[in-house]
Amino acid sequence: MRTTWVRPYVKADGTEVRGHVRRLPDLAGTAGGGLLLLVAVLLIVGFGTHTGPDTAVPGAGASSGAGSSHGSEQAAVYPIKWPAWDKLQQEAQKPQRAVTYPVPWDTGRAW
Repeated sequence: MRTTWVRPYVKADGTEVRGHVRRLPDLAGTAGGGLLLLVAVLLIVGFGTHTGPDTAVPGAGASSGAGSSHGSEQAAVYPIKWPAWDKLQQEAQKPQRAVTYPVPWDTGRAW
């Protein structure tokens, strides 16, 4: 932490300022510090997600050659729907009553 002493002075509007210690910004507080932080994060993400030949993820771009256990499986069709999908969608769109008991709106009183 770098500091500097600011001597007492008088502002243009006549305000007197006492002498004080001012802390200079660190590297993280400057524009260069933000860039340094960004580069560090990108390096960590880049090296952290590296997959080599020993750490290959099954199904992530691997060819279906010899040794593949996926033989004759068909590719999935998206979006996947189940039999009750349409019924659930219709029920979700039905308006719900606010109350289930009768509300006596006509009470005969004049407010």
